[in-house]
Amino acid sequence: KGGNTRLAGLTDPKQRIAYDVHQYMDKKFTGEAVGCGGHAQSAWGGAGADWGLGLTIDWAKRFNKKLIMTEIGSWLPNDGSNSECKRLMGDFLKRMDDSGVFIGYQVWQFGCDGCMADQWTLKPYNLDWYRWDLYGGGSRSPTPPQQCSGGGQDCRNTKC
Repeated sequence: KGGNTRLAGLTDPKQRIAYDVHQYMDKKFTGEAVGCGGHAQSAWGGAGADWGLGLTIDWAKRFNKKLIMTEIGSWLPNDGSNSECKRLMGDFLKRMDDSGVFIGYQVWQFGCDGCMADQWTLKPYNLDWYRWDLYGGGSRSPTPPQQCSGGGQDCRNTKC
């Protein structure tokens, strides 16, 4: 068991605090290797990220906390298991969404030209693994998202 469990003691009656969570799916959970073997098992023989997600969700529910996954990533192994990795990522994101404790997530390495799995320069790479069609784009927003500013327009008051 790791992490800073003392954070559970913070009081947040208005539910304005979201605890930052990171998860990479390689076996060392570093985001430095391809593949998705870390879903099931760590490089050191312990349980994997899928098991850890359950513990994380249980912790957040027990202490009435909200979470945001600000770094999540899994890189194409290109060894014949790409479709399995995509399925595992989809299952992971569904569990996050179904839990009711995650307010959102961000894909790691988006816009990093020198990074091994940059989602922008290598697009579409494996961006479809992250299921934005189901969990992104403000789909759960009570009001429609504002339109983006047009070319040459002031964008300081728009969100997209």
